[in-house]
Amino acid sequence: MTSGIKTRERKGRGRPRADATPIGLRFPADLLAVLDAHIARERPGASRPEALRAIFREWAVSRDLMPADSSPAALELEDLNAENDG
Repeated sequence: MTSGIKTRERKGRGRPRADATPIGLRFPADLLAVLDAHIARERPGASRPEALRAIFREWAVSRDLMPADSSPAALELEDLNAENDG
């Protein structure tokens, strides 16, 4: 017998980072389609915010606006690998 109470499955997001500032963005449909295609091709399973952070970080590093050897704590979990494992 079921209790009739529906439980909601908890999302694995956890607490927001305390050292990050939230920003709100509105994307036109064409840019959103490009972002979603990038996620499907390059970062399957990543959320839009995760993908945007990674894309922006790659852009900043490519223009020497931040060091390529940023601390692993600044990397997203899916970006960690043997090369950046300090």
